[in-house]
Amino acid sequence: MSFLSLFLMVIGLFTFPGFQTKLVQSFTDDLKKRTGQEVLIDKVNFKWNGRLKFENFLVLDHHNDTLLFVKDISTSIEDFRKLNNNNYNFDRIETSTVLLNIKKYPQELSNSLNVFLNKLKKSSNEKSAKFFKSSGITFSKSRFQYVDLNEVRGNTINIKEIELYAENFKYQLDSINVDLKMLKGVFESSESKPFEFTGKVNYSPGTLSLPFFDIVNDKTQVKGSLSLLGKNNSFKDFNDNVKIALSIDNSILDANAIFPNKIKYLHKKPYEISLTASGNLNNLSFKKVLLQNEMLFFSGDLNFKHFFEEQESDWSTIIDDLRLSSKSFEDLETLSNSKKQILKNLGLLQMSGELSSQGDYLNMALVSSNTWGDFSLEGILGKGLISSKAHNRKVDLALGINKLSLDLVTGQNTKITLASSLFFTGDFQRNDSIKASWKGTKTKLSSTTDVWDNIEFEGLYSNNQLRNTFTIKSEPIVLKSDVRFDYENDIPKYTILANVSKVDLNKFGIRLGEGKRVFKGVVLANLKGKDIDDLEGKLRISSASIINEIEQVDLNPISIEKQFQDNKTIISISNTDCISGNATGEFKLSELSKLFQNALHQVYPFLAPKVTSKGQYLSFDLKIYQKVLDALYPDFSISKNIILKGKIASNRLRSQFILDAPLMSWKDMQFENIHFQIDTNNPIYNTFLSIEEFSHEYYTGSNFKMISTKLNDTLYFRSEFLKDRKTEIPFEINFYNTQSDDGVSFFGLKKSELLIGNDVWIINPLNDPLQKLSYSVNTKEIKLSDFNAISGNQTIRFSGRHRNKNDFVFSLITEKVLLENLIPFSPFLKLEGATSITSNLERSPTENKLSFSGAIKSLKINNQFLGDFNLNSSGNTLLNTYTVNSEVINNTKKSFKLIGVWDGLESPNLNFNLDFFDLDLAFLSPFGRDAIKKFSGKVNGGVKLWGAIEKLKHNGSLNFKKGSFYIPFLNLNYGIEETDIDLNNQFLMFNNVLMKDSSEETLAILNGTFSHKNFKNWQTNLSISSERMLLLNTTQTPEALFFGTGFLGGQVHLEGPTKNLKISLEGSTQSGTSIKIPWAENYGLSDTSFISFVDKRKKRVVSDKSIELMIKEIRGVEMNFDLDVTNQAEVEIVIDKETGSYLNGRGAGNLFMEINTNGKFNIWGDFISFDGIYNFKNLGVIDKKFNLKPGGSIVWDGNPLEAQMNLEAIYDVPGGANPAILLDNPSFNKKIPTEVLIRLEGNLLKPDNPVFDINFPNTSGIVASEINYRLADPQRSQLQALSLLSQGIFINEVSVSMEGITNNLYQKASDIFSDLIGEENDKLKVGIDYLQGDKSVLLDIATEDRLGFTLSTKISDKILLNGKIGVPVGGLEQTLVVGNVQIDFILNDEGTLRAKVFNKENEFRYIGDELGYTQGLGISYNVDFETFKELIYKVSSKKKPKIDSVISKINTKKSNLIEFVKKN
Repeated sequence: MSFLSLFLMVIGLFTFPGFQTKLVQSFTDDLKKRTGQEVLIDKVNFKWNGRLKFENFLVLDHHNDTLLFVKDISTSIEDFRKLNNNNYNFDRIETSTVLLNIKKYPQELSNSLNVFLNKLKKSSNEKSAKFFKSSGITFSKSRFQYVDLNEVRGNTINIKEIELYAENFKYQLDSINVDLKMLKGVFESSESKPFEFTGKVNYSPGTLSLPFFDIVNDKTQVKGSLSLLGKNNSFKDFNDNVKIALSIDNSILDANAIFPNKIKYLHKKPYEISLTASGNLNNLSFKKVLLQNEMLFFSGDLNFKHFFEEQESDWSTIIDDLRLSSKSFEDLETLSNSKKQILKNLGLLQMSGELSSQGDYLNMALVSSNTWGDFSLEGILGKGLISSKAHNRKVDLALGINKLSLDLVTGQNTKITLASSLFFTGDFQRNDSIKASWKGTKTKLSSTTDVWDNIEFEGLYSNNQLRNTFTIKSEPIVLKSDVRFDYENDIPKYTILANVSKVDLNKFGIRLGEGKRVFKGVVLANLKGKDIDDLEGKLRISSASIINEIEQVDLNPISIEKQFQDNKTIISISNTDCISGNATGEFKLSELSKLFQNALHQVYPFLAPKVTSKGQYLSFDLKIYQKVLDALYPDFSISKNIILKGKIASNRLRSQFILDAPLMSWKDMQFENIHFQIDTNNPIYNTFLSIEEFSHEYYTGSNFKMISTKLNDTLYFRSEFLKDRKTEIPFEINFYNTQSDDGVSFFGLKKSELLIGNDVWIINPLNDPLQKLSYSVNTKEIKLSDFNAISGNQTIRFSGRHRNKNDFVFSLITEKVLLENLIPFSPFLKLEGATSITSNLERSPTENKLSFSGAIKSLKINNQFLGDFNLNSSGNTLLNTYTVNSEVINNTKKSFKLIGVWDGLESPNLNFNLDFFDLDLAFLSPFGRDAIKKFSGKVNGGVKLWGAIEKLKHNGSLNFKKGSFYIPFLNLNYGIEETDIDLNNQFLMFNNVLMKDSSEETLAILNGTFSHKNFKNWQTNLSISSERMLLLNTTQTPEALFFGTGFLGGQVHLEGPTKNLKISLEGSTQSGTSIKIPWAENYGLSDTSFISFVDKRKKRVVSDKSIELMIKEIRGVEMNFDLDVTNQAEVEIVIDKETGSYLNGRGAGNLFMEINTNGKFNIWGDFISFDGIYNFKNLGVIDKKFNLKPGGSIVWDGNPLEAQMNLEAIYDVPGGANPAILLDNPSFNKKIPTEVLIRLEGNLLKPDNPVFDINFPNTSGIVASEINYRLADPQRSQLQALSLLSQGIFINEVSVSMEGITNNLYQKASDIFSDLIGEENDKLKVGIDYLQGDKSVLLDIATEDRLGFTLSTKISDKILLNGKIGVPVGGLEQTLVVGNVQIDFILNDEGTLRAKVFNKENEFRYIGDELGYTQGLGISYNVDFETFKELIYKVSSKKKPKIDSVISKINTKKSNLIEFVKKN
């Protein structure tokens, strides 16, 4: 009872206002006394639950500004009692509406809170508590503010709406420990976002530790730990003396909260972040930094020095991996759309390396590897170039580029890549003294087809002048240039000099035909201006030429000048080979082509207009010359220059110009007197085109005229022409064009007549206005309505529309259309027959079908009648599957049949079965063109064809019989025995196909394959082998380089693609080979009888066509011949076409020849003569046949026209010659055997002058020595040799002997008689000659005439007989028969071992001597060898048995094989 009374008394006391005031005043007076600062508490309330509440607690700082204000703070009454006893161990403290306002005043080291706390510590006595504890602290609706008034801009932290709940708060001995279970608040900023913090905080002087913390702010959540350790237990000089240890892991960072309004394109999505940091604020290192979101990935290390001191801030980073998505830049407002597109094309940028900031430089060493290219960047960059606060504006960089796709810049699919090593240095400190230099090496541009390499450039910019040199040495282009730009004045000046050694125009998108187009020349330009429209000056091209596949065309200098006079632009071009003329007016050069396009749009509205500036106009007068067109377009030719003149204007002012071309031809087309005129304001017509005559390989016409005029919104065309000049009634083609408001363009065809082939077709015979073609710009739909054409009983009707691949419909009906008149004539394919077709094709949301029924009655291909052709197909265009049925029938007999299915219209897949029934393939003969003709044969069998249309495959077997073909170049007809051809995948296989020539019936075997890729790019792998095959059977023609018959034993290989065929020949000549080469000393015009005169106007067309056909026939052929020439082959070479001297003989050797169609023709090897004759003709009186000595040679060492010969031939003077005149011995009355030897040396086609020697075989050494002494003088020897050749006698002076003339006439008659009675096969040679005796007046001697008979015969294969018998004629004393006989016995098969028996008349006798004879026998062995060792081996080795190959009987239904058997 007493305790309760006491408690109630105490409660009452605390509720008594006077007591409360006393209590508060005591507490505040104590704090004022101890700190010297104002402390106020408005009042104290005691609650019945034992809680004590202080209201409006205020503490002012030492400058009388609010330091702390608490609207209310409550604790237990027991805690208040402890406070009165200096016991600060509280249970739980609750506050609301707290304002903590901390300031650091100018020139003060401590902030206002530290000042207050330090005063409390100093005033505390020893008994005072050194700690403050609370089991729990709660703050609500609170605010924190910190201001550093020492900073110029003021370092302010404002946190509002603070909510705090902490446990285990402990303050003791200047240390604080607290568990922050919850701390919420909002930082005051332009983008205020609430935050929440939890963690454990430990603080002591110079130390702050957060073992763990978790911060959440909108999209940010950072988790980790933090430790701050100050030097000497103090945070003084925080930036330098406080060590920081920070760890962040598995956190999310919203960079927009940290960097508001900056680089938002990188911060669309929060980052995942983890890192560790150590050091102090002036040297802080971040390790293992990982930062990533959808746009950016960064992995590496960072280091910052003096980061919070902006002027001295240095930093560095080691980038292990940096990946930046191009999507990051989509919303970058500072970039243009074109630049954004370039960045978008990057896709992903990857980078690694090092980047640092030291002083006023940025240092970089970066490498990047990306799908679009690789690069490296190394060097320094002044910060002044990227920040206006820095002053260093110098740069020194090295950039390496590899396979960088230029599609990033062009935005086109060019597939061009760049590689280069670039170096750049510069100083941009002052705008008026900028200096820079650059250099590029190892630069290369590559595409899928070409490489532009060896590019180098170097430049310098200084004193407002730029100079750059550029060189390139690559396959498409070779040039060296020097460019100079002068920016000293307001209008820049340019000087350009380029030495162009080669530019392949076809490689730069300037398609000028299929052949070679190369430009070279020197370009010099002196210009000035700010842009292309403001540009003026001169450009000169000199030493220019254009090289095409035919020739090099040199061009006179070209001068182009642009200038301004009286506000007009004047462009003049001066040249006599390319183009000349001028243009004058007010126009922009950049819009010149658009002005011409708009002028065409005015007369042809269906052509799209271009947007141009207003008020432009110009007049022009140009002349385009024949020479440049011939150079650029060899297939295009004009006889005279083209004239183009007129005037054009924008704003729909009057435009008119005229083009005149007297004669123009393009490939097979030729046009005469072309006149084209445009006049936008002409009331009768707006355009007029006339062609006096036009011709084509398939069509001709004359007096073509066409006009167009626009009436209201319709453009009308009217044209007419004649078939030829003899025709009086013209043909007409009339049509019109109109545009609708919804963007549809209509082309209507009025009733017209057109000659096609030999038929006159009437188009739109009813003049139906609905028959027209339309195109919609908006829907892209093309529509043809009711096209109708008739010619007699022939009819064509067609209609259809096409919007896209899933919406179209077509209908075609033809009746009895003659193919021969509708399809252009081709020398390789001629089609004849009457065609009738009914076809419907539709694909749409409502209907999907294909139906096709076609027939060709009496089909002929290349004049060969095949029969009636039928083709039917049907299917569903939605399922895209169709059936096909086709056949060829001739009088109820089927020769071809096709049944199958095909899938897909756009990319068909086929599955066909093809059957052949004695199909005659003669219609394929024209496809052989001039190379193979008269092809024939019949085929039977079946083939399966399947697969995608771009990669068809086939399997099957075909039986080929009655085959033959003719090769005109070789004059050979070959027959092909019946054989089977296997088709497998994309191969046609030939196995042991027997070939026989029709002339000599020699045989050859063909093996190998033909292969293809989708019936294109045919590949050959064929081998033809034979023991004796006829390969040449030609006669002399004016253009033939050689002719005759040629037989080969060996193999011929044909390999490679047919467009680049390689032919290899290995073998030897065989018996019967006889080649004649009618070469002349030069290859000039030697026989004008073969000149053909053609129409001058058509000369070029015919010439080009012939050349083109020739090239197409033999293009890409590579031939290698390894030929062993045996002595069975006979060769005849015309040495001198003017005199008729020729070589004819046999020999042996090995020749290797290389030939291709690009002009290569090489021969290596040698030919060793075996026997033969040299028919020497000269001076019109000498016609003697020399016998070639064995062992002579003709050697080739590459150039076939530079063959070197070293031959000797002997002429045996008939009956010998009497040397009495030479010996000055009248008593010598016997003719002795005399030979004239001729040496042929030097070039085979231009031999050196012949050298003659005179020999006396079988003459005694004394006589021969005496005669040779008399002939020691070369001039006398040559004179006597010519006398022996022309007269058959020795002379003592230059004279003509009647005896010599008579002997020549007798010899000619003897030759003719011998040819008449001899056999063609040379097995029997019979000759008769008459030799006049010596009747010299000078020597007073006389010998009788002699009638002689010569006989050469082959008694058998082993016995040869040669003899000469003479009978004296006209003499009274000599009556006996004289002469020589020799019999040869061949003792072995090779003919190298022989026995000889002979009877010979003695060589000479003196006057009065009797006629004598010498008899004898001998044996000889002939062997060829190169070394003595080889000789011993050949003589001593046993001979192998000889094996001959014999063709076995051919089974036409089985493989044709050759069986080799022993002959004996």
